[in-house]
Amino acid sequence: MEGNAVSIEADLEVLQATAPQIVAGIASRKWTATSVLRAYVRSSLRVQEACNPLTEVMYGQAFKQAEALDKEFARTGKLVGLRTSVLLFLACCELTTS
Repeated sequence: MEGNAVSIEADLEVLQATAPQIVAGIASRKWTATSVLRAYVRSSLRVQEACNPLTEVMYGQAFKQAEALDKEFARTGKLVGLRTSVLLFLACCELTTS
């Protein structure tokens, strides 16, 4: 459980960052596109476990893209568009109460 708490603490910095802060974090090599994605995937898995809102996930494709962007950044030192830094997970949940 302790390792899980560490992951949550580490993830919070990414999850609470704004898009410009994520861009800056990747540009400064504090984070990678892959590490940002991992934080969002872990968060989505915690939410899925709690309330089951996800119907379709494409983690494999997202990781392939993030890894490709990281390789390009390592090779050129330049970020490739907004996709490098802002990996969005959009979950549409309709909450109803009776």
